[in-house]
Order: sequence, then C-alpha cells, then structure tokens
Amino acid sequence: TKRGIEMDYTQWAQAYFKEAEAIRAALAPIRAALKRPHLRVEESRELTRREHILYQMYLECRETGLLLQRRAS
Repeated sequence: TKRGIEMDYTQWAQAYFKEAEAIRAALAPIRAALKRPHLRVEESRELTRREHILYQMYLECRETGLLLQRRAS
C-alpha cells in the first residue's frame, strides 16, 4: 500500500538522520584536537583529512534523510 511505502521512507529518513548525528558527534573530538597548541604538521594534515571525510559523510546522510523525508510526504 502507499501508506506502507510512506512509513518505510519515513523510517529510512530517520535512520539517515540518526547516522548523521552520530557522525557529527564523531567530529567533535577531531575538531577539538585540531585546536590543540603545538600540533605537528603531519598530525594536523591527518586530522584535517579525517574531518573533511566525516563532514562530507555527515552532509550526505543529512541530505539523503531530507530527500527521503520529502518523498515520504
């Protein structure tokens, strides 16, 4: 039924939003580490690389959740 499909999209969207929040939470310690004084160049590059990867994942999960949410309505 159409209602069953809408429920699936809604649940799917919520799963993406939940994952986006988990990724966002994982970003916090990386961002804090980047603010440490006397960070070595190699360490700074690696942390920045990880931050960018996680942030892209966060944005993709959030955007996919929004798309699924719109599709559900």
